Amino acid sequence: MKPRIAFITAQLDHVNSGPGTFAKYVRRYADECGLDVTYFSEDCAHDPQKGTIQVPLSNFDRSTSGQLSRYYRYDRTWKRYHAKTPFNLVWYNDAPHLGLFTSRLQRDVPLVLMINDYSNIVSRVPFSSRRDHGIRRSGIRSILYQFEKAALRSCDAVVANSDFLAQQVASTYMVESARLHVLNKAVDLSQFPFKDSAVLHNPLRLLFFKSDYRLGGLEDVFAALSNFPIATIVTVAGPDVSE
Repeated sequence: MKPRIAFITAQLDHVNSGPGTFAKYVRRYADECGLDVTYFSEDCAHDPQKGTIQVPLSNFDRSTSGQLSRYYRYDRTWKRYHAKTPFNLVWYNDAPHLGLFTSRLQRDVPLVLMINDYSNIVSRVPFSSRRDHGIRRSGIRSILYQFEKAALRSCDAVVANSDFLAQQVASTYMVESARLHVLNKAVDLSQFPFKDSAVLHNPLRLLFFKSDYRLGGLEDVFAALSNFPIATIVTVAGPDVSE
């Protein structure tokens, strides 16, 4: 019998981030890997026959003030289906704080929380990350840090997507090594056409795309390019930094 997994992700049908890309890969390869996966998301059509369960959210749930209500609705939704046909594992894909209620309330199934970045870790002191996120977002993330910490300390396993992030989680949230695992990010290169070219155009045009370019390492890119042998034009794409 295939292991039954409740895969909980805010992004599913409309992918625009690393966690969304991972969810897309899970959907593509779950059968091949011998897994019976049911997807719970606010971003999908409700079709139990195809294994996609839409989490019903109100406008309040989607607002900044309604995040605790949003987390609770995710917890209630997967548990309703778990009561009918039990799952062997629950996996929260997007952010640990989305699984806050599941981690803190009683459950009879192992819970895995995946952490994809350290934006909340650098915000553990209110407004300490204002240079990276701005005043408003820095204040919000300092609250999310507390939710994230509570969730990560109460789950059965934590998955980080890099060795660096695993070290940050261990040292900041005091997650013991026995519960901490690394699943490195990967890209399926077969999806992209590749044309080999030994000629670098001068100037080289480089597109840097990141939702948080300060945390995303743009300064490291500039440092590396300082020793590059030809002129380079860098275009930075992302959200409005004034938000």
